[in-house]
Amino acid sequence: MVDYIRRIKDEYLDNNVRMATADSGYWEDQISIFQQAEACFAEPATNGISKQIVELFKGWMDLNNYPTDLGVKATVWKRLVI
Repeated sequence: MVDYIRRIKDEYLDNNVRMATADSGYWEDQISIFQQAEACFAEPATNGISKQIVELFKGWMDLNNYPTDLGVKATVWKRLVI
């Protein structure tokens, strides 16, 4: 037979749950804003800003793999100065 139930409360965990819940709302708002921005930049064209950004990051990946190659450095620089 159960004589009593003792409730244990950890204020540290309670505070973390409250902060995480508040942060969750903030990040949900941020996701919504970024989705709207992404919809504005969605381009059906093959030469739009999204393609240029992809090419720029491909250049950075090449530079990471070949950091001393002057040709790769020049390519990244050229893509930066469009």
